[in-house]
Amino acid sequence: MKSFKRIGGRAVSWTLGITAILTLVLSMAITLYPGAMRLADAAVTNYGPGVAVYAMPMTLAGDHTAANAVVARFKIPYAARLIGFSAAAETIGGGVNSVVTADLRAGGVSLLSAPIALTAGAVADNAVISTSAVADEAEVTMFLDVTGTNAVVSYVTMLPTFLRR
Repeated sequence: MKSFKRIGGRAVSWTLGITAILTLVLSMAITLYPGAMRLADAAVTNYGPGVAVYAMPMTLAGDHTAANAVVARFKIPYAARLIGFSAAAETIGGGVNSVVTADLRAGGVSLLSAPIALTAGAVADNAVISTSAVADEAEVTMFLDVTGTNAVVSYVTMLPTFLRR
């Protein structure tokens, strides 16, 4: 019995010693490389709970063709800054030359450097914002351009995201 108690005491000492060494090594690593704690951050800016960020999803239901220009309009009731734009289409059909693009304009001027191309079943979030400032009471228009012989697109959702100024 006496030898068992000695082994138990040594195990506790070893465990405390190893824990102390690991704690020291981790604290030194964080001190020398503080960015290690932020490696899992998102690639986008995440705004805090007190920041007024507004996402305005618009769904264009039904089938749309090159014959009918599809637009959705709304007035933004405050001065804002465009911080993101994405779009998705449920289905795209038609000829081999079918191209569907989405654009966002304020006051008739495009806010994107180029309209984004849509692919069926995928979210296109590669919009490059060229003009982010949107005036108070500006009319914001979302355009859907369908080109190609017998091209048809259905159920398109566009998502502009604004930061209130």
